[in-house]
Amino acid sequence: MTALRTTSLMCLLAAAVATATPARSDEGPIVLGRPQRPPILTLDPLTGSIGVLALLEHDSSKTNGASTTSESAVVQEYLTLTSGGGIVSKNFFAWHGSVTLGIDEEWSHSPSQDNTGYAFAPAYDLTGDLLPNSIIPIDMYARRTESYIESTFQPLIKDISSEYGANINYLSPTIPTSLNVSHTEDQQDSTAGSTNYTLSENHLGFQTAYDPAEQHHLNLNYQFTQVDQNNPGLINEQNTRGFFGTSYDAQSATLGHLWQIDKDARYTLSESLTYSSEDGTFPFTNLGLSEYLRMQHTDNFETALQYNYTDQEYFTTSTKTQQIIGSFTHRLFESLTTNGQAGATFNNSSYTSTDNSPSSSSDSKSWFTNMSTTYTKKMPLGVFGANLGLGFNQTINDAIGSTQQVTNDIQTFNDPQPIVLTQPNVNPNSIAVFNAAGTRQYILNKDYTVQQIGNTTQIFRTFTSDINPGQTVRLNYDLSPLPGYTADTTTFAGGVRYDFNEGPLNGLGVYVQYTGQNQTTNSTAVLADDINDLTVGGDYHIWKLTFRADYDDHQSTLAAFKASRFSALYNSQISQRSSLALGASQAFVDYPQTDSNTYLTTVDGHFNYQITRDLKTIISAQWRNEQDSRFGNTMGIEEQAELRWTIRQTQFFFMVRHTNLEATTNSTETVSAQFGLTRSF
Repeated sequence: MTALRTTSLMCLLAAAVATATPARSDEGPIVLGRPQRPPILTLDPLTGSIGVLALLEHDSSKTNGASTTSESAVVQEYLTLTSGGGIVSKNFFAWHGSVTLGIDEEWSHSPSQDNTGYAFAPAYDLTGDLLPNSIIPIDMYARRTESYIESTFQPLIKDISSEYGANINYLSPTIPTSLNVSHTEDQQDSTAGSTNYTLSENHLGFQTAYDPAEQHHLNLNYQFTQVDQNNPGLINEQNTRGFFGTSYDAQSATLGHLWQIDKDARYTLSESLTYSSEDGTFPFTNLGLSEYLRMQHTDNFETALQYNYTDQEYFTTSTKTQQIIGSFTHRLFESLTTNGQAGATFNNSSYTSTDNSPSSSSDSKSWFTNMSTTYTKKMPLGVFGANLGLGFNQTINDAIGSTQQVTNDIQTFNDPQPIVLTQPNVNPNSIAVFNAAGTRQYILNKDYTVQQIGNTTQIFRTFTSDINPGQTVRLNYDLSPLPGYTADTTTFAGGVRYDFNEGPLNGLGVYVQYTGQNQTTNSTAVLADDINDLTVGGDYHIWKLTFRADYDDHQSTLAAFKASRFSALYNSQISQRSSLALGASQAFVDYPQTDSNTYLTTVDGHFNYQITRDLKTIISAQWRNEQDSRFGNTMGIEEQAELRWTIRQTQFFFMVRHTNLEATTNSTETVSAQFGLTRSF
């Protein structure tokens, strides 16, 4: 019976196979051991979208009673296609990209002219990876975007940005190396079509590393940048040193060596050789050598010796500097850390002759020492912290009979206070302000103003500046000739802070900080600056609120001020579908030496509400009011509302924006609306 069942099952299986398999005469011979060859080019499924973007803006301004208005409109229709794939295989070359084809129809009206035009508006984002899983992967990219920038209290700015380049990496375990090449173009236009700013930048970067022996490490970094910027407001602004250049080349190279003298790396010697140069309006070359020996004698005590040499060549100045520093760090448990250092700096400068001064040379020497300590301790109900610092510096300068150049002086704008230069003999007409990268130069009287107040030179950020509040900038300027002088400076700093993290005062932090400087000079041309700065403040975190307040009494011979600052923040996730952020700040700054003051009030809010799963609204507003007894009052308000709606494959957005700026002699107002509709497929 069992044999019969087995025979029956095998017969049924054979019949099923015979029924499911076509006859050999229909398919041809079966070839074994020859796999099917994949296609050379593969293409992922094509996706995309079509859409329309419309923008309307009305601008009005009033200066000394005279009013002007202008209108502009843009309508853009576009088609976007997205895909990806590989060549040979995605392990050989994989790519992904999107391409947008658009047509802009533009209209503008102003008192001087009317314009109508059409423009082709392409955009793309393409990436390619050659040999992505090999030891030499190569990444390539090309991008172009068009967007509108919402600058605070200013009309919309159209930003056109494009970038393409490649990154070549050699993933060697012994000599990892990378080469980067890129080109960037950026253009900012008003909605009426006038160009405000252009930037073209070429960049080449090379990095490599090598371990020639155990406990030795070498690294090499080279960067080359070619910049060409055109900021129309700069052309007639100032002729620095008799000319103004819109382009420059910059390069830098660093060769570094690290030697771990012992196997535990308690004793290390690091060395670096650097070179940098730049041409253009502010040309310079800089050659530097640094040696740093670190010695960790115990787990809690270490010392260091450092030597630095620099050779700097500026437009009319050559300076050679040598510096030697010895330092120590001692840690007592986890609560007390003490640092100390002592050193000397020697400068030798030579100056070429100019129309205003003959050639000359000068030397300067300085000796310095300082020591600081920080203490942190857990206490009842919170944490206590304290700091203490002492320092002394003596500088001896020969007379300087020629103009000196200062480049890349790093400063930060902290509204409503200006950047204050206390160096003597600053030439205010030579000041140039750049962004932190040094690629964009800002415009005098549009982005900033310069005032000589007392014995200082002060730089103020304007209300509608392209420089943002709190932004770090680079300054270049000239110093006029100076007589020889000696300056002795003694500094003292100390402060305490207590943060409560338990009990009824949980979330409260209070602090006091004092900084003092006593300075003497033997020249009436170089004024000493005695400083006594006392800051008292606190912050309090409770529920969804954060409060801050401080009072700063900055007594100074050259630049005294008294400032009171208050701020309150509210941040809440009201529900799963809504959030609200509100902020307000108030600053009162008095300048006793000039009997002037500046009061700044800001209020801002941001509200997000997910009305339904597919419908979202965003509302924001800010108000800023600055009252300055020297330069007049300025008040600005800005409101914006946005609606975003998604219906299956259709995305819709609508945004309306209003800005109003009122100053003493002029006022501006902008109303704009944007509408967008996109259908994906």
